[in-house]
Amino acid sequence: MKKPPFSAEKGIARGAATLSAGSFGAKLLGALYRIPLTNILGGAGLGLYQMVFPVYCILLDFAGAGLPCGLSKLVAENAAAGEHRKNRVLLKTALTAMALLGAAASLAMAAFSRLLARAQGDILAANAYVFLAPAVFFVALLSCLRGYFQGYARMAPTALSQIAEQAVKLVFGLLLARLLMPDAAAAAAGAAAAVTLSEIAALILLCALYRRAGKRGVFGGAGSSGEMFSSRAALKTLLKICLPVTLVGVLLPLSQAADSFLILNLVGRYSENATSLYGLFSGGVMTVVNLPVSLCYGIAAAAVPYVSGGKAKSAFALWLTLALSAAAGGACFLLPRFAVRTLFFSLSAAEKEIAVNLLKLLAPSVVTMSLLQTANALLVAEGRAYAPLFGMGLGVAAKIALEIVLLPNAALHVYGAAISLNVCYLVAVLFNLLYSIKVSKRRRAAKESVYENQERFARKCKADRR
Repeated sequence: MKKPPFSAEKGIARGAATLSAGSFGAKLLGALYRIPLTNILGGAGLGLYQMVFPVYCILLDFAGAGLPCGLSKLVAENAAAGEHRKNRVLLKTALTAMALLGAAASLAMAAFSRLLARAQGDILAANAYVFLAPAVFFVALLSCLRGYFQGYARMAPTALSQIAEQAVKLVFGLLLARLLMPDAAAAAAGAAAAVTLSEIAALILLCALYRRAGKRGVFGGAGSSGEMFSSRAALKTLLKICLPVTLVGVLLPLSQAADSFLILNLVGRYSENATSLYGLFSGGVMTVVNLPVSLCYGIAAAAVPYVSGGKAKSAFALWLTLALSAAAGGACFLLPRFAVRTLFFSLSAAEKEIAVNLLKLLAPSVVTMSLLQTANALLVAEGRAYAPLFGMGLGVAAKIALEIVLLPNAALHVYGAAISLNVCYLVAVLFNLLYSIKVSKRRRAAKESVYENQERFARKCKADRR
């Protein structure tokens, strides 16, 4: 028997390597951007810049940031069955729906910019909201094309678009921030505008790659097999699989938005540096933590089409995620002072010490965040999209409850947010893993039951023949 060119595990590893390389390149550019940006804006300016992103991320998820995983699953299933025409209807429907949602979210963010900034505790962030708002629309369209490519196990377009995003943001963000300083609020708004420019550039690149792939017949060609179905049916199918994925995605930025409100208000009761502390936590240290997590994202995204198509099991992706994230988490715990001294050299001695302690505290989250994103993607691929929603809900509830208890403690201040974040991801990933084990046991018991019935039936037939 002739062996296939590569196994599903090798396909996952190759796709993960492509996406991880792209994510690493993008995050490296992001770190190269964030380091001078932190030095240009300072703690207060970085705090204003970071204040807008929790709300921005919530709107992104409502406008389809949870779409790539769900759309990838549907596209992979249809492609395996030769239903390429269905995939084209799915993409067209997804683009239309996401364009409408993205436009509405962008307008809402701009319209309520002053109200949001005032509620967070610093009206100076209002202009950053306005200049960041259009990015929601463009990301909504990007998510459709990325999910479509990933469903056909094409990870390179996503990786290239991520690098394009960060490159454009780096150039224009630093340029605008430097030109607009010493006005920290204006410089933060300029850096936010660079994010919008970066999403436009990434969308243009993905559209060009989509046209090129279509001409090469990557998506099955114009006359490919598959029965057509209506846009209404496509929308219904998308909602069924993508709604729970979107809700899971919304929970995390909701908790990050809670961070911005709770840290600025609760820590602000006893400290005049609440905005700076929030900037160090969310804009400085979390950037370092998210770098290895983004590398593991490639494993989650690459595994979806193979697991959805029945070509691979989930265990390989989870073990690969654990191995990579454990090594990265260990580095964050053992080398925090080196990382902070290298990346955030312009911070004061006191700010550096806080950043070092935060990085050590958050090292376990590198492992739990990485495992969670892989486990979530695998559950979606297996058709159990609502399970991650319960796990993430429990984690976020535990996190917010702990922050309310810990943040008023002046001895802990922003460290309370780090402790709460660790608990959040630990609770969520344990729920997912226990749920997966329970489902596996049920499947095994069902298979054994079927086998026993078949054996019993065979024995009965043999006895009847006698």
